[in-house]
Amino acid sequence: MRAGRIRRTGRGGSVAARRGAGVAEGRAGGGQGGAGLAARAGLAHGGRAGPVRLRPRGFTLIELMVACAIAAILACLGAPSLKAATMRYSVPAAKKLTYECRIPMRWGDMDAMGHVNNTLYFRYLEIARVDWLTQIGAPPNPGGQGPVIVNAFCNFYRQLKCPGEVLAKHYVSDPGRTSFETWITLERADEPGTLYAEGGATTLWFDAQTDKAIALPDWLRGVVG
Repeated sequence: MRAGRIRRTGRGGSVAARRGAGVAEGRAGGGQGGAGLAARAGLAHGGRAGPVRLRPRGFTLIELMVACAIAAILACLGAPSLKAATMRYSVPAAKKLTYECRIPMRWGDMDAMGHVNNTLYFRYLEIARVDWLTQIGAPPNPGGQGPVIVNAFCNFYRQLKCPGEVLAKHYVSDPGRTSFETWITLERADEPGTLYAEGGATTLWFDAQTDKAIALPDWLRGVVG
C-alpha cells in the first residue's frame, strides 16, 4: 500500500499512517478477524491498544418482519404454538377406586368471589390422599420411609359454595418402581355424580434418612396394583 501524502495531526501521528497501520494489522490477522479489529480499535485511540467494546443494537424493521414471516411459515407447517405446548392434566379412565370421604365446607373457605377459594381445592385433595394413606398404614413419615408427592394439579369445573359437604373419591394407577399415581374427584355430597373438580399427584416412596426415592414395598405395590 502506498503511504501517499502524510498529514500531521499531532502526537497521535498522521491519520493516513494510522489508517494504513490498521488495514495492515487487519490483513495480517487473516482469518482471525478479532486480531485485526482489536488493532484497529486500539490505533483509533492515539495508537494505544485496548479492549474492544461492542455495543448491543436493536432489531431493524426488516429483521422483525423476517422473524414474523418465519413464525407464520412454521405455524402453517404445524409447529407447536405456545398455547398448544401448554400441558393440561386429566384423570385417566383406567384407575382403581380406593377410598371415599366427606369433607365439610367451612364459611372461612369462601373468598371475595363468593365461592370456595381455589387453594382450598388442593387442601381437599390432600385430605383425601393423606386419609387414605393413613388408613392403609402408610402415613407421611418425616423421619423414616414413607410417601411424598412430587407434583400436584387440579382442574376446576364448577364453583363449590358453602354450606355443604364435598364428596372426595380417591383413585390410584400406574405403579412403578418407586412411585404411583393418585387421583381425586370432588363432588358435592348432595349432588352425587356432578363433577366439580378433579386432580392428582405423583406419589413417591421416599427415605428421609438418605434423602432418596426407594422401591415401593411389596405390600403397597399389591394395594395400588
